[in-house]
Amino acid sequence: MIRILLLFTFFSLSIGVFAENIPQSFFEKNSSYIEKIDVCTDRDVYCVNELLEFSILNFSPDTLKDVQWSSVVYVEIISCDGHSFFQGKYKFGKNGTQSNLRIPKSILTGNYYLKIYTKWMRNYSNLNYAYKAITIINPFEPAVYSKPEMHISDFIIDTIRSIDFITINEFPFSKGKNKKIELSAQKQVSSISNEEIEVTINGVAVKIKKSDLYKFKDLDLANVKSELKENNSKAIVSIADSCTLTGLSHLKLKSIKKDDTFKLNYYPETRGITLSGSIIDSEKKIPVKFVRVNVTIFDGYTESISSITDSSGRFYFALPELVGNKELFISSDKKNNIVHKVLIDNDFCTRSISLPFIPFTLNSRLWSYYNQLSLKSQINAQYYNEKEFDTDLGKTILSYYKEPSSSIQFDDYIELPTIFDYFYELIPLAGFRKSNNESSLHVIGNLAELEIHDPLVLMDFVAISDIDNLLNVDPGKIKSVEVFNYPYIKGDITYGGIVNIKSKKADLAGIDLPSTGLFFNYNFYQAQTEQTIIEKGIELPNLKNVLYWNPNINISEDPFEVLIDYGDNIEKYSLQVQKIDKNGILTKKIFPLNNQ
Repeated sequence: MIRILLLFTFFSLSIGVFAENIPQSFFEKNSSYIEKIDVCTDRDVYCVNELLEFSILNFSPDTLKDVQWSSVVYVEIISCDGHSFFQGKYKFGKNGTQSNLRIPKSILTGNYYLKIYTKWMRNYSNLNYAYKAITIINPFEPAVYSKPEMHISDFIIDTIRSIDFITINEFPFSKGKNKKIELSAQKQVSSISNEEIEVTINGVAVKIKKSDLYKFKDLDLANVKSELKENNSKAIVSIADSCTLTGLSHLKLKSIKKDDTFKLNYYPETRGITLSGSIIDSEKKIPVKFVRVNVTIFDGYTESISSITDSSGRFYFALPELVGNKELFISSDKKNNIVHKVLIDNDFCTRSISLPFIPFTLNSRLWSYYNQLSLKSQINAQYYNEKEFDTDLGKTILSYYKEPSSSIQFDDYIELPTIFDYFYELIPLAGFRKSNNESSLHVIGNLAELEIHDPLVLMDFVAISDIDNLLNVDPGKIKSVEVFNYPYIKGDITYGGIVNIKSKKADLAGIDLPSTGLFFNYNFYQAQTEQTIIEKGIELPNLKNVLYWNPNINISEDPFEVLIDYGDNIEKYSLQVQKIDKNGILTKKIFPLNNQ
C-alpha cells in the first residue's frame, strides 16, 4: 500500500500563484479591493497601565469580506509624528473584532493616536488607515509630550455628527447596588413609514409596501424618490467616568491630500499572521530564487516550516495561531556555495505619518479629575490581577507523522565513534552519500519520490541543511533517531521522507547552525486580558473608571436594559453611544448620568 503524507498547513503555493498571475494594475483600477476600517474605544482618557477596550469595524466591500481577505489587524499607539509606543496583532474577520490593550507605563502624559490597519492596506497610502485620538495620563512622570519641531500635519481635524434619535431612561437606585438604564431609538419623523417606500412609476408617485417590492420586477430604481429610513442599528455603548469622555470623542481626522497610489508589496493575510522577506546573495546583492527557507518556532511550540523563494527571491510563511512573543530561527539551504543573506520584512508599518498635534492643557479642575483617575487605577491594580485568556492552540511539540518507519535509542546499543557509524550499522532506512565534497542524507524505500527529493532532516525539530555539520556532532549527545520512509508534502514542498534526530538535552547537540541564519523574537497575536481578584473571600474596593462596555448592542424602539454597579465610586459618570453606518459614517452621543 502506497502512503504519501500530505500536510497543507501553509499556503506558500497559493500566495506564489497570487503574486505571479495578478497584475498590479488590476488593484490600481479596482476600488472594490480597497479595505476600509474604523475604530471605537470605551473612552478617551486613560492612565498608564490601564486597559483600553476597542472595537474595530470592517466596512470593506463585500467582495473582500465574503472571502475573509484579511484575518489579521494591526494596532499601534503612536505620537503625532508616528513614533510607536505599542504594537499588537489581533484576529480580524468579516464583522471586525473586539479586544483590548494595556497602556504602556513609559508613555508621557499627552495626546496620542491609535493607528489601525491590515497588511493589505500597506500597499496603499497610510493616509487611509484608521486613526483615533486618545489622552494618556502618566502620574509617575512630570514631563508632558510636546510638539515636535517643524511639525506639519497631513490631516485636518473634522467633527463627528451627534446621534439625534437615541434616548435613555434612568431608574432610581441605591449607592453600591445595580442601577437600571434603558436605551431606545426614537421613531424618526418622516413622510415615509417604516413599512412603505415612495417611488415614481410612469410619472405617478406610488407608495409601495417594502414586502411587495419584489413584485415590481421592472421597477427603475433611479426613479426612487426617497429611501426607507431604518432606526434599528448596531451600536457600541460604554459607561465611564465623565472626565474620560472629552472633546476627543468627537474629533475625526480628514486628510488634506489625496494619495491613491498602489504598490503590491504585501499579500492579504487570509489564514492568519504571515512572515515574509527575501534571500539575497550577500556578495552580489541579487535575489536568490527557488531556494528552500526554513523557519523554526521555539518556546513551548516547536515546529519547523519551510517555503521556496519565488522568482524575485521572496518567501512567505503563514504562521500557526500562537499568542505572545516567541523565539524563531530562520535559515536557507545551501545553493551552489552561495553565501545567503536573510532579510525579514518589518511586520508593522514604518512609513512616516504626520498627524495633528493636539496640545495637552491642564487646569486645576482637570488636575483634580485626573488625580482621581490615577488613584482609582492604582488601587484597582493592587486588588485585581491581569489574566490572559487567549492561549496557544498547540502547547506540545508536534509530530510530523503518526508512527515512524523505524526508530532507535542510542543508549540501547554499544557506543560507536561517529554519527555515520550509527546510521551505517543500525539505521538501514537512511544513509549518507558524498558528492562534490558535500555530504547528503537520503531515506531508503520503495517509492521513487525518495530518490527524487531530499528528506526533511530535523535536529530537535530544527531543519538541518548542512549534513557535514551533522556528521561532526558527538553521538554521545544524541538520544534517538526516527525515520519516516514515505514522501512528505507540506505546503508547496515535497520531501523524500523524514529523519528526526533528538538530542538528550534538547539543545541541538551543539550542532553549528548556518552562520547566515537568524535568531529573532517575534510577536504573534496579542493576548486579550481581563481583571481577576487577587485574593477571593475578602471585601474589595470597587473603584472603576469604566463601569460598562458592550461593543455589540442592537438599539431599536424596544428598550435595551443596562445594569451597572457604581460600587464605591462618587464621581459622575456618562453613557456614550457610538454608531457607524454601513458607509463608515461615525455618529456619537454622550448622556450624563445622575448617580447622586
